[in-house]
Amino acid sequence: MGRHQGRGLVEHGAAIEHDVGLAEPADGREAHEPQTYDWLHLEVERLSSLERQILNLRYGSVDGVTLKTASECIGIPRDRVKRIERRALNKLRQRVGPMLLPA
Repeated sequence: MGRHQGRGLVEHGAAIEHDVGLAEPADGREAHEPQTYDWLHLEVERLSSLERQILNLRYGSVDGVTLKTASECIGIPRDRVKRIERRALNKLRQRVGPMLLPA
């Protein structure tokens, strides 16, 4: 997956904010500002290519795709897609949580 393909994940930030549990950035910027998500792009890039591919399929567009469709596109069972998706979202929560709520 290319460097900019993960960007689809945050173009529709509301879905990611909901699932990842994101709040407004700690520096006071508005969450809807495109440059606000630069820090999130860096964290998405740290995920494995499979994790990024799954999140991009599931959240990278306005409609996203179902677990079933994602599993068919990637060629792995639906329950495995669900586990990988959950793991990737948890990684993002752990990594961005401290950035959003500094001590």
